[in-house]
Amino acid sequence: MSLVVLRPAYFPEFFVPAVEGETASGRMSFAGELIFCFGGFAAATIYLLTRPLFTALQRWKLSLVAMLCLQTHLLALGYSRGLNINASHAYLPPMWLISAVVVFIGLIILVLTKPKAETPAQRAI
Repeated sequence: MSLVVLRPAYFPEFFVPAVEGETASGRMSFAGELIFCFGGFAAATIYLLTRPLFTALQRWKLSLVAMLCLQTHLLALGYSRGLNINASHAYLPPMWLISAVVVFIGLIILVLTKPKAETPAQRAI
């Protein structure tokens, strides 16, 4: 969905400001590239998690990487869009902030549920 609406007219804060005389710049800013990059990393790691190739410990580590990529994506999004409660509907926090809090809680739960290291004998069972 983000790729569909990723246009300078919809997300001007993710793009380099247009030079005088131009209608819009097609170049992304550093924040826009950071958001796009870590969003892609998060999607790739989540895709890898759907594959049955990993042990429980490897899956936990990959889940940790996926959550950190997602959290970096959300924080970069929030940094570029800003925290303006007065501009939001019904004075609710922005969606990126709610998502970042939920992912942070998920990270805490994931860290607390780390599986024990597997020995080669356990893998054979």
